[in-house]
Amino acid sequence: LIGDILDIIQRLCSLSLSHQSEIKLSDNRIEHIESNCFSKMPQLKIIRLDGNKLSSLNNSFSGLNNLNLIDLSANNFKDLKPEYFKNTKLNELNFDHNKIRVIEHN
Repeated sequence: LIGDILDIIQRLCSLSLSHQSEIKLSDNRIEHIESNCFSKMPQLKIIRLDGNKLSSLNNSFSGLNNLNLIDLSANNFKDLKPEYFKNTKLNELNFDHNKIRVIEHN
């Protein structure tokens, strides 16, 4: 991705990509993803956000009922919260190479 990463992510989140099944945003400098960012992409099955600078998520994946893989490896996460993945049916969640210290339970 070229240009201002924040601007690119905001534009991506505003797009209606109703048939998109996979999105790869690996190895960028992404630090934040807005709540419900991917809500206009209901068919997403795979999201790859590995190799960024994310440290938290705010309902970014809410409503993605078809989502079965999220790769968040090699970011800056220190905790893992169930609300990050509310209303998803994940088969695979990759948090490798983060500094997870706390895993919260419901």
